[in-house]
Amino acid sequence: NPDTHNRPSFSDISSSLSSPDKQLLMINKEDPVTVLGGALKTSHSLYTDLQYMYKN
Repeated sequence: NPDTHNRPSFSDISSSLSSPDKQLLMINKEDPVTVLGGALKTSHSLYTDLQYMYKN
């Protein structure tokens, strides 16, 4: 999640990944970032704090 405060914790991610395969494959098709082959510009402004951390 681009908003630092809304990112899931490690335990949330672990719990989510233990879900049944069918549930894991359900993707929000309304989110432009999840579109395969979507415009790269869509993701450039996401996770700016992480981008900064890796650049420095």
